[in-house]
Amino acid sequence: MNLGAAYYAGGKYTPAIEAFERALALKPDSPTVWLNVGAARNALGHLDKAIEALMKALEIDPRHRDCHYTLAVAHYKKGRPLAAMAELEMELALHPDHKPARAFAAKLRAVLLHEQAQG
Repeated sequence: MNLGAAYYAGGKYTPAIEAFERALALKPDSPTVWLNVGAARNALGHLDKAIEALMKALEIDPRHRDCHYTLAVAHYKKGRPLAAMAELEMELALHPDHKPARAFAAKLRAVLLHEQAQG
């Protein structure tokens, strides 16, 4: 897990995924490991696989910090702003002190309001 985190922090997402997947062999029911797999896949643009990993993390622990936020990022990258907003709202309902989620939600609300006014 620590090796994967070090790779991830250094922007080496493929080795991070490999390390996290080795951690999954030891702890298949760890929402944190699934979150890390999802985050690394998200960083590489492997959005469907990222979403799959994040959904697995949420299946294990629906309240796990950062899962809904990271899932929101993946949905946004896939062009699903409403799904992203729903995940951000869930993250903030569970963790109101989550500053990145709050900032992303504010930005996304502004984008959605602008699109609504244009459309």
